[in-house]
Amino acid sequence: MSTKKLSIIIPVYNVEKYIKKCLDSVFNQNISSSVFEVIVVNDGTQDNSMSIVNDFVKKYDNIVIVEQENKGLSAARNAGLRIAVGDYVWFVDSDDYLTDENVIEKIYSVLEENLDVEIISTGFYLEDELTRDRNIQQVVKDKSFLGKIYGRDEYSLIAKNKGCAPRYIIRRDFLLNNNINFHEGVFHEDCEFVAKLLFFGHKIFLMKDVLYVYLIRIRGSITSTFVYKRLYDCLEIANELINFRNKNAKTIVDEEFLNSTILYLYVYSLELISLQGVEKEVASTKYIEFSSLFRKMNKDVLSFRPQNHWLSLFGTIALFSPKLFLLVYPIYKKIKA
Repeated sequence: MSTKKLSIIIPVYNVEKYIKKCLDSVFNQNISSSVFEVIVVNDGTQDNSMSIVNDFVKKYDNIVIVEQENKGLSAARNAGLRIAVGDYVWFVDSDDYLTDENVIEKIYSVLEENLDVEIISTGFYLEDELTRDRNIQQVVKDKSFLGKIYGRDEYSLIAKNKGCAPRYIIRRDFLLNNNINFHEGVFHEDCEFVAKLLFFGHKIFLMKDVLYVYLIRIRGSITSTFVYKRLYDCLEIANELINFRNKNAKTIVDEEFLNSTILYLYVYSLELISLQGVEKEVASTKYIEFSSLFRKMNKDVLSFRPQNHWLSLFGTIALFSPKLFLLVYPIYKKIKA
């Protein structure tokens, strides 16, 4: 095993407002810096971010810088993964931060007691940038499930929210052996990454502690072009998962595990079209067009009914009547809020 237990990979692009807090949280840990490395990938940032990073380079000897032209978040994460030497890797976004100074020590303790664990799954806080209000996003509702190791199917049954890549600390050779990396050039890359990650997972540890703060940033206006890019990226990711399912799924349980993410992508993509800034007439046309493409691409998922009742309900509505979905889903969102 490497002398470095953990590699923390942090892509950087135009985050001068956030990067110092992120790096402070990583380096101000109550554990020797010899057990972890920090890989900062400069994804062609155009602001003062790297000047701030360089201040940390002067102070710490466990930080590595990777320089590349702007290629996007996935490419930056993959670049960091290629040079990582830690036994485990953790993808931390540069506008987020760790909860306290004991985070890495807590991870280290789990790994010392569970030498063969493949994946650590942790809860996180959603923090509103404007109000600083926090909302905890725990993996499971029942805390009695925490602090234990599960196989994929057990984990899927109890996990209410599979979440995004920063939720997981992952054994590096597990990623390499299963050829898992990030789909470059698209939005929603985490959906594909997490689905493949958990598909191969046999030993997933549910962390008791919440280790991560995910910042909900203040965004500018949403344009139709931006929404449609995300929309068709959903289709691309769904198609990749369908091909992955057809190649790797050996049982009905395997198929259902992947179909859940595929159906989620479809429902989420239709939700995108109802965002403010997308004209209703255009939205209605896009619904019909996208629904037709999805149905042709993946007929099997039409009969799939996931355990998540809301996903099952709105997935059914969306697949058979996109226009009805356009009417009822905003009402559901208001009630839920």
